[in-house]
Amino acid sequence: MALKGLLPWRERNAERLLRRLARTRAPVSVDVEGTNIHFISMVAVRGSAVVVARPRRFGRKIPTGAWLRVYPQGGPANAGLRMRVRTPLFLLHNGNTVIVAELPSQVTTASLRNYPRFDTSQYRQIMLGTNGLEQRFPVLDVSIGGCRVALAQHAAEQLLPLREDLHQGSLYIGPQRIRLSTLLPVAYRDASVGLSFRLRDDDRSPEIFRRFVGKLAEINAKRFKVDPAI
Repeated sequence: MALKGLLPWRERNAERLLRRLARTRAPVSVDVEGTNIHFISMVAVRGSAVVVARPRRFGRKIPTGAWLRVYPQGGPANAGLRMRVRTPLFLLHNGNTVIVAELPSQVTTASLRNYPRFDTSQYRQIMLGTNGLEQRFPVLDVSIGGCRVALAQHAAEQLLPLREDLHQGSLYIGPQRIRLSTLLPVAYRDASVGLSFRLRDDDRSPEIFRRFVGKLAEINAKRFKVDPAI
């Protein structure tokens, strides 16, 4: 459902916003911070807790204490509700499972790499190239403001040193090329490198990237369906 006119984004009280989302049964995007876990869900408020429906056939493990970021669909892409997980798997009397999280106090604003991340590790044709290096790196996940590529740390320290602006690069999706105006390595983790980037403002790159991320979101939503009965 469209949220235009429904969600007053000047509202900074998270509980009122969550209760409105629950009352209108509005779908939300859920992102587990620091991972590529992302799914579409619905929420409810129960006392001092937020109940988030888990998708059917959802086998990913979410630890107690992890941080969720909930984005009402149709709202600003960088505004979300950040909440800590109390109980990652709770069985309801109707057989559905939910995540129980702490009730946040206010709407927060995400940094670029806290946007929802979409897993691209199964697509071999998605690569990152940098100016000055002939080598291209397999892309493991993508968000609006960055990506993560496969590369061991000892090689990354030579090829993609942290906080050294690579100035320009490109995302390759098969034969299509998305040009980047800035590209900055920001973290090494588990044989991978996290990078932030900005798109080049040319005639093609923003539109190709918009369609690419939209397709990833559509695929993700089809993989993880929620039962609305929470």
